[in-house]
Amino acid sequence: MRTYELHASFKQIKRADGRSSVAASAYRSASRQIDERTGEISDYTRKAGVERSALFAPEGSPEWALDRSQLWNAVEQKENRKNSMVARELEIGFPAEFNQQQRLEAGRAIALQLVKKHGVAVDVCWHTPRKDGDHRNHHAHILFTGRAIHAEGWEKKKYRDFNNDMIEVDGIKTTTGKQTVKEWRLDVADTFNQIARRDGLEVTTEHRSFEERGLERVPTIKLGFGASQMEKRGIRTERGNLNRRIKVFNLAVTERIKQSQLAKEIIRGKEKFRQKFANYKKERALQHELELQRGKERESVGQQEWEIARRQTRRRDRGLER
Repeated sequence: MRTYELHASFKQIKRADGRSSVAASAYRSASRQIDERTGEISDYTRKAGVERSALFAPEGSPEWALDRSQLWNAVEQKENRKNSMVARELEIGFPAEFNQQQRLEAGRAIALQLVKKHGVAVDVCWHTPRKDGDHRNHHAHILFTGRAIHAEGWEKKKYRDFNNDMIEVDGIKTTTGKQTVKEWRLDVADTFNQIARRDGLEVTTEHRSFEERGLERVPTIKLGFGASQMEKRGIRTERGNLNRRIKVFNLAVTERIKQSQLAKEIIRGKEKFRQKFANYKKERALQHELELQRGKERESVGQQEWEIARRQTRRRDRGLER
């Protein structure tokens, strides 16, 4: 059974970074959209690698919530501050064992969970791996609005599930945002694992970090497009060198763990043999004791028979018996 280390990261689309939710949606869906607020045209219709796209919104939402261009332009009009957070994104990677149908099912399930939990509109785009990249890198970009939506339009206040409000969970201080992300990683992993179990796939998704699982391994860092392309051309990068050192370290740790496990198995085997031999000795001692007891019983019976015969002989000698 292979363990898939979950890739599920949350990001923010911020106007302060010069970004637009309209442009973000156009790029991820390989579509052409116009930002009505700025007049900027985002045309990515020639972009390849978009396997499927879909929109989801709470029941009873306005019709424009299920139209990609109208939805994100409505967001840009609503979030009118120069430093507004206009959208959030959840990027997920799928286990390599998943086929297209399983990837689509998982993406839809996660999108609907977002709708249910936060009351948001969700724009999902499933992407295939780059031709010059890792062929296993099937993933999805899940854009969702920064505030809930209902029949009358936008919620007056934004939800605070991803904010930095301080809270305490099981006696540990954290923030609502960190706790929400932690819960979402569990939900995504559960969704993947339910599909894998149902369809008999030999993969399990693990959402916890190495540290949380008590493992000594170190996670590698993301190369990024530029470094990845350089590495493919045989040009070593600083990030690539760091990942190579991490992999060597992790292999050493894995080998040490294997040796430790082997040692434990040997010790368990020796203990098992010792216990088995001790039980054997107890059984032999008990059997010997029983044989001695039976011998004594046979000897006692023989002595009694001899005594009876001796008495009979004496009586006969005395003429008392014929």
